[in-house]
Amino acid sequence: MKNNVIKAAGIQIFCNTSKQGMLEKAEKYMEQAIQNYPDIDLFVLPEQFYQMDCYEYENEIYGEYEHGMFEEWLSQCAKKYHTNIIGGSYAVRPAKKRAENENIHEKVHNRCLVMNRNGERVGFYDKIHLFDAFGVKESDTFLSGSQLGLFQLDIGKVGVWICYDTRFPEIARTLRANGAEILCVPAAFYSPNADQWDIIVKASAIYNVTPVVAVNQYGTLPNGRSLFGRSRMVDAKGLIVAGMSDKEGYFVGEIDKEYTQKCRKENPEMENRRMDLYKTWYNE
Repeated sequence: MKNNVIKAAGIQIFCNTSKQGMLEKAEKYMEQAIQNYPDIDLFVLPEQFYQMDCYEYENEIYGEYEHGMFEEWLSQCAKKYHTNIIGGSYAVRPAKKRAENENIHEKVHNRCLVMNRNGERVGFYDKIHLFDAFGVKESDTFLSGSQLGLFQLDIGKVGVWICYDTRFPEIARTLRANGAEILCVPAAFYSPNADQWDIIVKASAIYNVTPVVAVNQYGTLPNGRSLFGRSRMVDAKGLIVAGMSDKEGYFVGEIDKEYTQKCRKENPEMENRRMDLYKTWYNE
């Protein structure tokens, strides 16, 4: 990071091959980005790019245990490219059952790992709001998380949520209230919700006067659902800084921390909140 300016990159790819193949694809674009922008401070990957539950490749069991191949790869990339990584998300099996009769249909967590430049795991975020909507029921496959995704990196405090969490503004607001300076969103949003995605990403930035890096998958799933891409980085006023449309690849943009602070001084939305009133209205 130079002069309080963070150089961030998003990797927009589609999960359409084996786990090893997806790691190779993701790293190919990371390497291309680093070759063209050697001082990238932060990479953000999409939700479930490593393995999706609608595929069966090479008899792979859906999900893996902690500290497995995915985490090791993520750590190696962070060290190799000397960058922080928001690792999209992957399926984590909650118990270390390694018996031959292992239940391969056991529910899993949809987990985002966060790595620092030294390849150390700073922490993880498990998706809280499961996508039980629009004819989909993620709770049949996934377990819900319960902890806020806020992580201290050398570039500042980074808040993370995953895909459907975006529709619940409490997440972004709570991250902001706890000091988040950047918000990162790994996602697998699909059509016909592209316009909603555009609006929600911008709104998250505007309401919280905080830059957002939102990275979606791009491609068509076996069930016919189309993941539309449109990954983007928006500044503290919701203006698009960088992004992609309908292809695989990467994008790079800059987040000026001093500009964010200027925006927050112009619009001190946190200080102007009326928590005394909100608490009396919220009776659920």
